[in-house]
Amino acid sequence: MGMKKGCSRVVVLLLAVAWAGASLAAGTSGIQVLSTEYHVYGAFTGYDSYDLTANSPLDESLSLDIGADGSLTDPFLHTSAWSGEDEMYRMYRLTAIVGGQRGWTGYDPEIVFPEDNRIAGPEGSGTAEVIVTFTPVGNFLQVQYDWYADGMAYYCSGGAGVSLEDTTAGVALPPGPWGWPYWSWYEEYWVDPSHVYTARVWADIQPGMDYFFFFSSCMMGSYQVPAPGAVVLGAMGAGLIGLLRRRGMI
Repeated sequence: MGMKKGCSRVVVLLLAVAWAGASLAAGTSGIQVLSTEYHVYGAFTGYDSYDLTANSPLDESLSLDIGADGSLTDPFLHTSAWSGEDEMYRMYRLTAIVGGQRGWTGYDPEIVFPEDNRIAGPEGSGTAEVIVTFTPVGNFLQVQYDWYADGMAYYCSGGAGVSLEDTTAGVALPPGPWGWPYWSWYEEYWVDPSHVYTARVWADIQPGMDYFFFFSSCMMGSYQVPAPGAVVLGAMGAGLIGLLRRRGMI
């Protein structure tokens, strides 16, 4: 009788440990970061530029003091690349942002109407990129991707995106279906906690506009989900313990 009681307690203890581990993984992002790389680039054609790469977040701006007085504005660029734990959503977030304006640098005296005679500043281009390699704590990975663009222009050349890859297996993880109202998608993946994965988020722009803004962000979180067989065995074990208790055997 004592031996049966001991065996049943071991089963209960193992189940409790398994569920505690799953809860612990779900309580944080469940992402173990192995390495990070951040890259930002900004340039105004014929003027100034920057091109930086680091293993810590980057935030860089470029402003040209070439605007005229009155209603005219100086051209500027701003790029930001960062990643880290998002405490609100309990997920790990990668974010790339590019913003700025081409500006107006002078008047054309040949144009009669003042509101139409502004001379646009130099065209600019900007890039922000985040690359993170990681291992998931659990076997189930949740991914939420969002991107947004806004601006005023005759044309806007640029974009944003995300890529996910099982680096160990050399296999890309496909994106989820696009949602509404924003440009976003959500997807869930079965993953191998022993594998290394790579996530890349980027945004870039080559503007010919008064103002522009590109935002690209991805959130990831993993946790342990019991395999279907383990769930069945757990249910059978719980039922067996209940039966033994009713018969007074434990």
